[in-house]
Amino acid sequence: MKNVEVAAHKSNRALLRREALSFGLGLPSARLHSVCRLRLFFCCREMVHLLNALAEHLVSTPF
Repeated sequence: MKNVEVAAHKSNRALLRREALSFGLGLPSARLHSVCRLRLFFCCREMVHLLNALAEHLVSTPF
């Protein structure tokens, strides 16, 4: 019974390790999610700057 428990434990550990590696990039899930959040932040920041520039342009244009 001990051998079965050891094999199950190793299998579970390998499964957790495979789940931790996301999209075949070799990055642990937490790090990959952190990178995604950082990219999303920069994208949103860029959009805010663009929308502010558009708003300023629209306000300054006479109708």
